[in-house]
Amino acid sequence: MFLPYATSELTYRRPWANYALLAATAVAFFAFGGFDHYAVARSARDFGVGGDSALGPVSYLFVHADLAHLIGNLLALWLFGNSICARVGNLAYVPLYLVLGALSGLTQQLFHDGYTIGASGAINGLIAMFLAITPRARISILLGWLFPPLLRTWTVRSYWVIGLWVLFDVIGALSSHGPVAYGAHLGGYLFGLLVALAGLRLRAIPTDDDDRTLPDLFGWSWRRKTAVAAPSTQPLAATVASGEAAPRKATPAPARRPAAPRPAPAPVLHRAAPAPDGLRRDPQFVELTCACGERVEASRLFGLEGLRCPGCGAPLEPA
Repeated sequence: MFLPYATSELTYRRPWANYALLAATAVAFFAFGGFDHYAVARSARDFGVGGDSALGPVSYLFVHADLAHLIGNLLALWLFGNSICARVGNLAYVPLYLVLGALSGLTQQLFHDGYTIGASGAINGLIAMFLAITPRARISILLGWLFPPLLRTWTVRSYWVIGLWVLFDVIGALSSHGPVAYGAHLGGYLFGLLVALAGLRLRAIPTDDDDRTLPDLFGWSWRRKTAVAAPSTQPLAATVASGEAAPRKATPAPARRPAAPRPAPAPVLHRAAPAPDGLRRDPQFVELTCACGERVEASRLFGLEGLRCPGCGAPLEPA
C-alpha cells in the first residue's frame, strides 16, 4: 500500500469549486453506469474520448470503469485539487480542470485509438501544478502491507512523491499496452507544468514570500524585485568661484564598537499569529520559529518532543 492522504500546503480560501467537482464526479459515476459494466461500456462508447459525442474530451472525465477507479481519482483530486483550487480561485478552477482534462485526453488519442475514460489525466495536470508551485510541501503517506497488516505513516517532500509517480507512468508507457491511459497521464503532467510555470511567470498564481516554487529552486529570478534607491547626485565637494573643486577635509573613521556577546539561544514557543489573507495550514503540521530566525515544520503524527533547531541547535518547545 502506498497511499498519500494529507499535505501541509497552505490554503488561501475555501475550495468550494473542488468540493462541487468531487460531488459531481461521484454522482456521474452512477449516472454513467455505476456497477453495471455493460452500461459503463456503453457510456465509454458514447461519452469517452474517441467516442460518438462531440463533448467526449470533457465528458470522459466523469466516466469511471469501477469503484476502485473512482475512489483512487477522488482521493487524488481531494489531495491536490483543494490546493490548486485555493490558489487559482473558485471561478478559474473548473475551466482549468476541464482544459487540462481535454488536452490530456487528446494526447492519449495520439497513442491509442480506443475509448478513454477517467479523470486521471486532468488530476495529473493538477499534480504537476502542485509540484511547480509547492515542490517542498510535505505529503503524508500511509505505507505498508494489508496481509499481514503492517502499516506506518511517512512524510516526504512533494517532489519525491510526484517524481516517483511520473517515473512509474513513464515506465508504464514504455513497457505496457494495458488498459491504463499512460498517454493521458503524461499529457496531464506536461500541460499542468506548462500552465503552472506560465501562471507563475505572469504572476497570475498568488504566492507568499515564504513559498519556494520550482523556478525558485532552479534559481530563476521570476519574483518582483525590490527597487534599489538611486545613488545620490550631490557633488562630493563644493565648487569655488573659480570653478575648481574645493579640497575635502579628511575625516577620521569612527571607532568600531566591540560586538556584544551573542546570548545562547533559548527554547521558543510556537507563535500562533493570525495568517494573512485567510491562510490556514493543515492542522497535523505545526510551524516553529526559533530565536535565530530559523523556521521548522514538524508533523504532529511523530510527536514534537526533542526537536532542535537545525540552524543553532536550540531546543524547540511548541505550545
